[in-house]
Amino acid sequence: MALTLYYVHGSPPVRATQLCIRALGLEVNYEFVNLFQKENLQPAFLEKNPMHSVPVLDDNGFILWDSHAINEYLVSTPIMTSMVGPILYFKNDSPPVRSVKLCLLSLDLTVQLKQVTFAPGETLDTAFLKFRILFAKKKDIPEENIRRTRDVYSLVEKFLEKWTYIACDHITIADFSIVTTLTTLEVFVPEISNYPKVAAYIERCRANMKDYQEANQESLDIFKAAFQARMNRSSL
Repeated sequence: MALTLYYVHGSPPVRATQLCIRALGLEVNYEFVNLFQKENLQPAFLEKNPMHSVPVLDDNGFILWDSHAINEYLVSTPIMTSMVGPILYFKNDSPPVRSVKLCLLSLDLTVQLKQVTFAPGETLDTAFLKFRILFAKKKDIPEENIRRTRDVYSLVEKFLEKWTYIACDHITIADFSIVTTLTTLEVFVPEISNYPKVAAYIERCRANMKDYQEANQESLDIFKAAFQARMNRSSL
């Protein structure tokens, strides 16, 4: 497949897609999208993705956005279903088991949009926090946001009572999404050490996901440095 991924540094969904790409051993062309210069609002990009979000996958003219859809597509293609795709996805499961795992595939959206609601019509997910600090240049993280992020940690802690990973006892594409969300939330509310199952889960992902450092940590570190620089300027 001749794949192109449109990306930004630091984005949890982009990193989730990068983890999947690395797990599958795919060769991908990367195209950086500068959000600060509003390249995602230019006509050429909007033609690919009217939602003007990243990541965006271009597979020989077939366009997908949303990291969940992209990862599901990548592991479901014929060449991958004969390799590691069934392990990362749920192809070999019975319909009831597969349905439960599909629910957990979007757990990152559940914890962000349901658990971290800020006000009517406004969601306080990691994207909103990034916007608040880096784009809107606010100087604080509201206490209510901190409380709700702790609720997220508690929720994931509960899910991890049953399995080693988020949907079963081996890595699936659901883990790519949730680990990138958790590690981003930890930048804002660095209290994951208070949740032993979550902390152990992140370490398992770090140790067992292929190219975790390159696919997740390096981009996360870029975002963390930008966040800390912004907070340091705000304190002057």
